[in-house]
Amino acid sequence: MGAKEVHLMDMHKHIFKPINQNLKKYKGKFKLHVGSLEKLPFKKNFFDFVLCQGVIHHMDNDKKGFKEVHRVLKKGGKTHIVVQGDGGLIPKIMYQVIIPQYKKDPKVKKLLNEVMYNKASKYKNFFNSNLNSKGAKLLKFLLQYFDEDFRLTMKDRILSPNYYQYDEKKLIRNLSKLGLKKTYRIKKKVKFNNIRELVAPMYFHYDHIISQVLYGDGDIAIVSTKTK
Repeated sequence: MGAKEVHLMDMHKHIFKPINQNLKKYKGKFKLHVGSLEKLPFKKNFFDFVLCQGVIHHMDNDKKGFKEVHRVLKKGGKTHIVVQGDGGLIPKIMYQVIIPQYKKDPKVKKLLNEVMYNKASKYKNFFNSNLNSKGAKLLKFLLQYFDEDFRLTMKDRILSPNYYQYDEKKLIRNLSKLGLKKTYRIKKKVKFNNIRELVAPMYFHYDHIISQVLYGDGDIAIVSTKTK
């Protein structure tokens, strides 16, 4: 997108190999780092732009994360931050029902682990032997959309130690106190090749009643400017 140099950071070095492979046509234009958002390995006022997508809501201390983003930004620099919004039926079921049951019920844990690690094919026999032909066709149709990307999403939701959720208005107020102002929310058009395609419209139309009922504030994708 015209940047002279890009810095990419992860907490673990294992990400280096796939990044180098995926970005090989940009060789020499990016640098890789291992570090934590709680204490970024960059001096203050270093970046013109910081992308922090789907990270801060997993932190032990999210306040440090927001402060670090502010610290390394130049005055007038912008940051694009994406966090999990608060509310909605689906997050409530996930965080208040599924995850607590996963942690305390061995059978729930066993079944979900087999699904997440693609070891649940044996259960197809149970359904196929108990469904009529229409049901079997429907099952076959649905299973093709439960791919590796969907399983990774399940792992992200279920296995993450922390998954904070944010109220959009409070988030913007707190960023403003740090000196990250002129904040606005953006709409994202996303494309999935699995069952998540059904929820793709809600990323863009986050203010629609269907989105609000199912996902509350949804994925909050905002852009802020460092003013001080």
